[in-house]
Amino acid sequence: MKVLSKELFLKNKKKILAAGIFILVCICGTALYLSFGANAENSGGDSNTVSKETTVTRGNLTAGVTETGSITVGTLEQSYDLDLSTSSTTSSGSTGSDTSSSGSTGGVGAGTGNTGNTSSSGSGSSSSTASLVIDSVNMSVGQVAAVGDLLYTLTEDSINTVREELTQSKDSAQAALTEAALEKDSSLLEAKHTYESSMNEWNTAQTEYDRKIEELQTAVTTTQSSLTAAYQKIASLEDQITQIKSEYDAAVADYNNTLSLLNSVSKESDIVTYLNYETAVNTAKKKADDIFSQWEALEDTLQEAESSISSLTTGSNEAKTALDTESVEALQDYQAKQLAAETAQEVYDLAVSEANDSVDDAKEDLEEAQEKLDAFEAFVGEGGIYSEYEGTIMELGYESGSSLSSSTAIASFIDPEEVSVTVDVSEEDISIVTVGDTVNIVFSAYPDALYNGTVSGIASSVTDQQTSTVSYPVTVTVTGDITDLYDGMTGDVTFITKEVKDVLYVSNKAITTEGTKSYVKKKEEDGTVTTKEVTTGFSDGTNVEIQDGLEEGDIVLIESKVNNE
Repeated sequence: MKVLSKELFLKNKKKILAAGIFILVCICGTALYLSFGANAENSGGDSNTVSKETTVTRGNLTAGVTETGSITVGTLEQSYDLDLSTSSTTSSGSTGSDTSSSGSTGGVGAGTGNTGNTSSSGSGSSSSTASLVIDSVNMSVGQVAAVGDLLYTLTEDSINTVREELTQSKDSAQAALTEAALEKDSSLLEAKHTYESSMNEWNTAQTEYDRKIEELQTAVTTTQSSLTAAYQKIASLEDQITQIKSEYDAAVADYNNTLSLLNSVSKESDIVTYLNYETAVNTAKKKADDIFSQWEALEDTLQEAESSISSLTTGSNEAKTALDTESVEALQDYQAKQLAAETAQEVYDLAVSEANDSVDDAKEDLEEAQEKLDAFEAFVGEGGIYSEYEGTIMELGYESGSSLSSSTAIASFIDPEEVSVTVDVSEEDISIVTVGDTVNIVFSAYPDALYNGTVSGIASSVTDQQTSTVSYPVTVTVTGDITDLYDGMTGDVTFITKEVKDVLYVSNKAITTEGTKSYVKKKEEDGTVTTKEVTTGFSDGTNVEIQDGLEEGDIVLIESKVNNE
């Protein structure tokens, strides 16, 4: 930031106003001169010349379009995003407590229902509600903070409580990882056994299937053969019964014939014949009885054979049904074993992958728990919270006794790269403005200080479409030291149309002209005043460039006449 003379910048700020004042002074001076001159002539009085010293200065002379606007200050926010959520594998709730004594919320996840990652084992999980608590506030709003300045001090109790919970969470994650590794070994053994069993079953599946189908078909054949044999036996028995019935009828007829012969002979008259006939009758009777007994036996056998038909038919039907159903089941079992064999490697790989995933998840939980602990230790350091930015503090989010929360920023600072001024530039002048241009700024609060800025944006739409004046908002980003600038301050922005740098200049009032030549009254070192011819150059309306005739630091006079009464 460069500081120039007040006279120079007041003129740069209010060029039109200065010109008006200059004209007014000239008019007033002329009137006074005429008035005093007339009085002097009437009274016979004299006029005196009054001199004012000014110094030849080296610097920049600038001309341009000046507009007024106000400051908009961007902010840098130091947030609190420390994750203090923890998990455990116990069935009871967390023993952590919120030590806040103010209305602020707890740490991340505190009291909001958020939960941390839970272990894959154990009967349950719980989330921490512990949070860090502010012991003292070490800076105030408006102070200029440097990176590393102590903003807050934390209570030792809250630090120890959170550290204990984070350590317990890490230890729990370590135990879960150990358990997951053991479960992985067990799962891999089981997966290997399943794979080998599937392959072994497939190796014997075809034989077992063929044996089962053979058994079923044999049962059908056997029962059908038994049924067929039973029907054949019945037919044979029926034939035998028919035959033996004929034989029985013949035997009965023979018996009856011999009995008639016996009855026709008198025992007393022909004993021999009688005895012969009697023997023949007995023989015929015995033969008939024997055939009848055989007939009865055949009838019994036939009855038994006919009785077996029902059970044999049932057995045959059951065997056929079994062939239909159990062959399908056998085929399904065969196909299931085939599928198991075809997918055995895939199933094994999946089991291995799941086992590895469980271990990887447990490792991630442990790494996360360790990272949270490490982040916590890095955050609390020696028990304080330090500034991450350099700049003026605009807001502090906490007071003594407050609990840190992710919903409340630690502090906010003025962003030196986001301090800007927006001004309205008329359509007649907007053509001279280009993004990237350097501008001069003078703020009302610091009229003797010159700030620089860069055009960072030009709006394509007009400021207000309801008026006849067309102007466009132009945003200028302030550069350099912005320590003393605050939101809402007003200032004049000059868009430079011409500028000469590092030149000598004096006030226009010190220059007198005679024809085409310019002169100044120079005060020498011995106090005498001499008239010096000078060569002038660019003028910003208040001061004029001295190209030749003077040196930096020379004293020249600005003269004006005052009438004596």
